[in-house]
Amino acid sequence: MRLVITGARGQVGTQLVDLARERGHHVVGLAHGGSGGLELTDPGSVRAAIEAASPEVIVHAAAWTDVDGCELDEDRAMAVNAEGTGHVVAAARAAGARVVLVSTDYVFGGHAPDHDETATVDPRSAYGRSKVAGEQALGGEDAIVRTSWVCG
Repeated sequence: MRLVITGARGQVGTQLVDLARERGHHVVGLAHGGSGGLELTDPGSVRAAIEAASPEVIVHAAAWTDVDGCELDEDRAMAVNAEGTGHVVAAARAAGARVVLVSTDYVFGGHAPDHDETATVDPRSAYGRSKVAGEQALGGEDAIVRTSWVCG
């Protein structure tokens, strides 16, 4: 399978790239910064990178995950985590690809210990709100994986 993994230098993305390659998938890892880096807030950058990779599936693990930073600059959180995800989804549609979004349990208010896919979101932080807004960009053919306390 041809995969694009955004956030390929992050904690989750690095592991996903390695695991997918070990299993024989063709992987293009995209990450922020550096020469030719992915800029989620620039739809042209996102579209060009995804078009060049011609993926079947995009695992979108890139995000601004600094929870405290998101509280201080919610506009930036929305630009990266919500609008950026929208750019990835739009580029995926143009490429005929599906999206798997790596999201967070911060979309829930923290009031209950366990959640399933039918639970109602109730974010209490800027980070959570930005991730919910990103989730809303996805379509029925896409999937969301919500993580919690990523370690390793």
